[in-house]
Amino acid sequence: MTKPSDALIISYLKSEKQQEKGYSMLMERFGKSIYNQIYRFTNSHQDTDDVFQNTLVKVFKGISSFEEKSALYSWIYRIAYNETMTFLKQKSRYSEVRSEFGQHKDTRDISYDSPNPQYIMGVLQDAVKSLPERQRLVFELRYFNEMSYNDISNMLDTTVGALKASYHIAVKKIEKYITNLKIVDHEY
Repeated sequence: MTKPSDALIISYLKSEKQQEKGYSMLMERFGKSIYNQIYRFTNSHQDTDDVFQNTLVKVFKGISSFEEKSALYSWIYRIAYNETMTFLKQKSRYSEVRSEFGQHKDTRDISYDSPNPQYIMGVLQDAVKSLPERQRLVFELRYFNEMSYNDISNMLDTTVGALKASYHIAVKKIEKYITNLKIVDHEY
């Protein structure tokens, strides 16, 4: 089965009689990737559910004014990103911010024995969280979402060259973060 086009989804969402079908198509095509992107920032399914719901509300309220100058995914992703940042700022104002944003030094030991895959992913996520917001966003879009530099450029309204530089710097910082972890050799 082929994926519905942006134009078809948009036309259904703008039609009172077809909104439900448009909603289903939108969720099928973009729901999982948008949810996962929000989760990478919040690390909480409950928080992700809240932000995801707010994102969908904004999408449905704003679809009538969507000018289609960018891809539908780019527009929805931008709304999700803005909602996520707003949520995180509000959350940090009203609660203590633990070391969620990579402001701590990781003292975990890495064993030369085969580490658990979840552990490795946790280390990578911690390294990504330690990045400045813009580099983190570029890295996640390129690495996790496998978006092209052109798509990211359109989404973030910046040049491809600037994105490539930002991505390269992010990769180097992640490499440095990981190499600075304490390595434990159990053979000693």
